[in-house]
Amino acid sequence: MYLPIIPSLGSYPVDSIQQFVNWVHVVAHDYSTPNGSNVTGAHAALYDPTNFLNTDYGINAWTDAGLSANKLVLCLPFYGYAWTLVNPEDNGIGAPAIGPAIRNGGSMKYKEIQNYIKIYGDGAKVLYSATYVVNYCRIGSVWIGFDDVEVVRTKVLYIKEKKLRGYFVWQVTFDDNWVLSQAAAEVVQMKVSVDNYKNGKKKVVTAIINNHFDYQYCSCSATNMLFDILQADYKTQIKNWGFR
Repeated sequence: MYLPIIPSLGSYPVDSIQQFVNWVHVVAHDYSTPNGSNVTGAHAALYDPTNFLNTDYGINAWTDAGLSANKLVLCLPFYGYAWTLVNPEDNGIGAPAIGPAIRNGGSMKYKEIQNYIKIYGDGAKVLYSATYVVNYCRIGSVWIGFDDVEVVRTKVLYIKEKKLRGYFVWQVTFDDNWVLSQAAAEVVQMKVSVDNYKNGKKKVVTAIINNHFDYQYCSCSATNMLFDILQADYKTQIKNWGFR
């Protein structure tokens, strides 16, 4: 959950979590989906001036409830959603829609979105909303909202500014030739280079921790703990990426 509450059940035991849990994964996506909304939306909005369905609200709710920021790990979703517009000329965030487009549910992997955009070439213009921190594009009556490179970078900068523990990804296999993973890592490395200079710490490691490359976890507090549990061939790959 992106909030420290369980719908219909009440709040998580934040005091106990603070005392006994190392970190909490903040599932910060699916705020708005084609099957659940009759208007287009930023499903992983960092901000939203109109309501509380946004990541910043959730992070502040956790810390206001008493959980340390350095226990929060923010999810970066490598997928988006496609809506069918009521009127293709009305195509901003919050435009009237009549359900999902392209496939059942409208969910699309980032690499699928990129391929779809490439197919349509000049007919697909990708826009960025700094208000919500989301990318979106319109192709005919199809509207797709997703996180592109600038969104991922902005969210990792947000993680640093808020002094959160780090980020995790759902999921790495949805990426398009590591574009989003590398964008996130570049921002982390900017911080780490400062940490190295000031504190003499080692580089941070972006760790892939299962055999299917489905999951990515990055600690922004410069630790090698996760790196040391990886299989040897995964360690070699990470070294080749330059993370250690």
